Amino acid sequence: HHFFGELGCKVIVEDITKDIDRHVREGKLDHLAAALSKRFPQESDSIDGILCWDVFDYLDRKPARSMAEQLARVLKPD
Repeated sequence: HHFFGELGCKVIVEDITKDIDRHVREGKLDHLAAALSKRFPQESDSIDGILCWDVFDYLDRKPARSMAEQLARVLKPD
């Protein structure tokens, strides 16, 4: 986190594992895809880069697709 700040980048941290854990705890994994499809409030085409550490390793296909679609939406073209 500090490394990117030193480069003069604005860093937005989104803790997706917190959302996954909450859905597991509440027994609502079937609602996770819908929640992730609304998770990112950023404007479309507004983010220069996204770093996803290993969160996709913990998601089933449907929630992973929902999150990937949202990340693609907020990511600037090119």
